[in-house]
Amino acid sequence: MEDSKNRLWISISRHGVVMWDKINNKIRQFKHGDNPKKNIGGNMIIDIKEDNEGVIWVSSFHGISGIDVENDKITNFNHKNGLLSNWVGAIAVDKLDRLWLGANGGLMMLDEQRKNFTSFSINDGLPSVGFPEHAGIVLHLQSARCDAPGSSFHAGHGGTSTHERLRP
Repeated sequence: MEDSKNRLWISISRHGVVMWDKINNKIRQFKHGDNPKKNIGGNMIIDIKEDNEGVIWVSSFHGISGIDVENDKITNFNHKNGLLSNWVGAIAVDKLDRLWLGANGGLMMLDEQRKNFTSFSINDGLPSVGFPEHAGIVLHLQSARCDAPGSSFHAGHGGTSTHERLRP
């Protein structure tokens, strides 16, 4: 994935993620370690996305990690601090800068302040609560309002589904 600062982010099988700053020709690796403020949560990276603030979010079998290169800060979420499960596959970022996560246990949304999770399950119309490892989430929001016409499309173990007006 290429971010807004023209840096390439590459998942290295079982060895975390590498950032290549093409402009300065510098490489930096982010791996799992003992310090959650300096290390990402897991080394097997499934998805990589950039939020509207320039933070890079990676999903793994151990949760999600936000890498803020500019402020040298890493934020980790797992089942102990809000996720339904440590297994997170697809990530999508909407116009409101919320993260949408395909997790084992359902679809989750992390608010733009990165404080609160909202989860969606079969009771909310999902065909299943399992997301394959490389499933995708596509967001089509037509407005910045939470209840505005728009939709999300995602693939799960129970097939694909489209949701109109998910309201966290």
